[in-house]
Amino acid sequence: MRGNFVIIPFPTNEGSATRMAVLRDVVDGKISNATFFDAWFWKLDLHSQVKTIIDHFREAEENFVIFIPSYKAPKFMPDVLVHLLQVSDPKPSAILWYLIDSIDRQANGKKITSEEYIAYGDYVDAVYTFDIYDSRKYGIPFLQRPVVHFEYDLRCDNETCVYFIGKDKGRLDRLITINRYLREHGVKCDFYVFKENKKHEVDIGDIHFIPYMKYDENIKRLQSATCVLSLAAKDNHMLPLSYEESILYKKKLITDCDFLDELPLYDKRFMKRFDKVDEIDLEWLCDKTICTNDYHGEFTTNRFLDSIYEKYVTGELRRNSYLNKIRFRSIVTYAGHFADIGWSKEVGNGEEIVRETQIESIIIFNLPIDAHMKLSVFQKKSGEQCMESSTQSTSINAGLIGRRDPIQYFSLIDLSNQWTIEYAAFVNGVGWTEICHDGEKCGFESTCYDKTLTGIRIQMRKKFLAGC
Repeated sequence: MRGNFVIIPFPTNEGSATRMAVLRDVVDGKISNATFFDAWFWKLDLHSQVKTIIDHFREAEENFVIFIPSYKAPKFMPDVLVHLLQVSDPKPSAILWYLIDSIDRQANGKKITSEEYIAYGDYVDAVYTFDIYDSRKYGIPFLQRPVVHFEYDLRCDNETCVYFIGKDKGRLDRLITINRYLREHGVKCDFYVFKENKKHEVDIGDIHFIPYMKYDENIKRLQSATCVLSLAAKDNHMLPLSYEESILYKKKLITDCDFLDELPLYDKRFMKRFDKVDEIDLEWLCDKTICTNDYHGEFTTNRFLDSIYEKYVTGELRRNSYLNKIRFRSIVTYAGHFADIGWSKEVGNGEEIVRETQIESIIIFNLPIDAHMKLSVFQKKSGEQCMESSTQSTSINAGLIGRRDPIQYFSLIDLSNQWTIEYAAFVNGVGWTEICHDGEKCGFESTCYDKTLTGIRIQMRKKFLAGC
């Protein structure tokens, strides 16, 4: 295997068990040409983040940076990548996103659409997903996730027939029905659901509610079972790690997955799908015949990294491929302070903010590291208020609040000439202005009180990608 890999997961409490299973070999330092950065990385300032990544590059080798993102992508991703892509020396051979969770589940309830989540991938050279369903739905290439394999036997003394572990994720009622059916037929179950609310206080049958389980303990209990139960979660069509684990530890698998027969290493002898509980083959379920699957290291970390390197060699990954992406934008967000209302919610990507009262102040967040922004607002009573950002700034704000002093017009410009800025204003009694660019005044210079701003929208594009 060739190439040097820096792997950086985004900070999130979600999917911690998945992260440990997928990245454990790297975390434990067992992969000589891969480095893992954990949550401490995101506590560094932006320049230190970039320097830390570069310090782990190796001379005379292709260096790859793999980000494992979450729905927090807008907060953490853009500035680091923009700076890394443009000014790092040496430069990475390729920068990738690898998704270890389903897109619709990450987007659901997180104030971000699936399309917006995918759009953040415009910052990188390639995006891959572990999820065959997402690959088919969104056109994102599939790449098999690695899963750690304990070579030694960890099984418990108390053997069971069927094992399950996971969060509720809309599966609890189905799990209760399955457990009741299996218990009625004398099938010994070992089921665990992580506590998340008061619904998860008292054990139900063989279903135990627990706050946490170490991954080693999970594998110990899995090895002690004859069969693994794997249920697809709500808004998550792909199976959890239990699918790969059943193959690694030669266990049977029962599941409700719609496309079980499309998964890698599917074997109809040891894997069965059901819709209704009475479709479960109890005789097959309890048969202790050892599974002899056709696994040959497909889930190893080395195979995962080899696949990425091979894609680079064959031309699928190429440095600067992002230059052809028209949608390369800064994911800046912004808000307005409205008289008698206060601050609006934070929005981005040209989304409109409109209220019935006048705007007194404008604030912009998540400024690109290479931008030198100047925000000017003209208030009816106080006159012009100007603010400029520095390379250390992540936000900029202009406009005096609490004086009932509305903004009549505003302007935005990147003094470093790296970004083109497009913005518009909603003027009371008039409607939306035409789109303004790079320092143009947006609004009305008239002294008429009624011609004040009650709405804004802002968007930024990299100049060499915006046709400027």
